[in-house]
Amino acid sequence: MWRTVLESDMNTIAIVSVVDVVGALAANDLTGSFYLFDDNKSKGSRDEGTEALQTRVSKGDQVVWTSIPLECEAYISISGVEIDKKYKDYCDVRKDVYPGTNVVYWLGEIRKELDGPIPYTLKFKLGSHKGEFAISTSPALIGDPPAPAQAAPAAAATAPAPSPSPAKPR
Repeated sequence: MWRTVLESDMNTIAIVSVVDVVGALAANDLTGSFYLFDDNKSKGSRDEGTEALQTRVSKGDQVVWTSIPLECEAYISISGVEIDKKYKDYCDVRKDVYPGTNVVYWLGEIRKELDGPIPYTLKFKLGSHKGEFAISTSPALIGDPPAPAQAAPAAAATAPAPSPSPAKPR
């Protein structure tokens, strides 16, 4: 059963989209005006501050996507977090609103350990623009790296060690 972020006792990972709304509207494109950060770098997330953030997650984690405009007076809202249906068993995503506000966030529950990266797409409403803006990069959720393979124990020698040759008289 879904619980809100505020009710959860799960490990919650925040992914924040910082968008230069004015730049994106002027270019009619998010490229170069979009930056992703999360609060999980110490556990292995990488590519912070880029358009292709790789967020490390584990089974049982909750991921919360939010957005912040670079310009304080500009409007931004995430209108979609899309994950391919083939990953539905790994992460289920839904839209929610912080209680008592109109602030939208998206919540993903990691249902099982990831065996590869799960790319996702973010869509935004910006300013008074009627359409949506979608990112053209591929940020992803990533799982724990596989455990290093243990080296097989060295095989015991099967041939007897050579015996020392007898000393030659002088």
